[in-house]
Amino acid sequence: MATITDNARSQILAAMSVLMQRRADTPDPAEKTVITGSLEEMNAQLDRLEEAELLDAAASIASASDALERAIGAAKLRPFDNFLKDAQESLKHLGQIGGDMHMIESLPSADTAGEVITPVTAPSTRPSPTVPAGGLPALSTNTTFAEVATQCGAWYAACNVRPERMSNVDFYVSRLFKFKPTYESVGADLNGIPWQFVGIVHGMEAGFDFSRHLHNGDPLTDRTRQVPAGRPATGNPPFTWRASAVDALMLKGLHQVPSWPLARVIYELERYNGFGYRARALPTPYLWSFTNLYEKGKYVRDHEFDPEAVSKQCGAAAILKGLEEKGEGIDK
Repeated sequence: MATITDNARSQILAAMSVLMQRRADTPDPAEKTVITGSLEEMNAQLDRLEEAELLDAAASIASASDALERAIGAAKLRPFDNFLKDAQESLKHLGQIGGDMHMIESLPSADTAGEVITPVTAPSTRPSPTVPAGGLPALSTNTTFAEVATQCGAWYAACNVRPERMSNVDFYVSRLFKFKPTYESVGADLNGIPWQFVGIVHGMEAGFDFSRHLHNGDPLTDRTRQVPAGRPATGNPPFTWRASAVDALMLKGLHQVPSWPLARVIYELERYNGFGYRARALPTPYLWSFTNLYEKGKYVRDHEFDPEAVSKQCGAAAILKGLEEKGEGIDK
């Protein structure tokens, strides 16, 4: 944590140096004002990095990046002006560091292919003491949508974001809105996959870093190495984010899903990571982390499960709740 945070501080300071030089050079008063505001925001984020948890540190990096983007947008460029090149280089590095921070807490695949799991015959219907008194449908070991659709809807209806995690959810929602046009474009080209789904997967798998594969967060400079390995199978690296995203979504057959009600979105998000938690009758943190329906237990590496480990990544259902609060939820 210390090393990556120190790197983040160094990159923010480097970006601030670029902005301070730009403020000294530009004759435009309006641009100077924007740069001053951006510098103040970036300095505030430096202070927040000192004792922040990793996910909060990633949010600080994102806020610093937003401030830098505002300064870039206000720039009145002249011939032979190197500001844009230098600022965009800093922006790229900040995005990669934010992605690195998310990747540290990201959940490995819960695909159980080749894994021996003792079947659970009496799954709990009460994963947490804060579940409503009426209880919930038991977690089924079935993995087809028809068999678990009602269950997906009921669990989502019963889930609430833990109050102490609301700021983390708000951060995810802010990133989704920022990149919404990109997610909409990809989803529209694949038979109407909801932009919310594309964006949530991008956040979960790659920390909103557009230099990483949507499959699993591996760098676009090569084919994927983690599960699923060797993707995309065609073409040559480095891959564009869009090409890899289309490959990832089609690999899961998501372009063939006929409709996307809320229960289907919940189901496909769980399927994207894998159904390994169902085999253990446990709520998957990929969905329910940061909500009242999840407490502990997670895969710490591919095919390696730790019943005491606690996910520090925001769950997809929590993000959906945040989108719902902003009027961008999925129709039931």
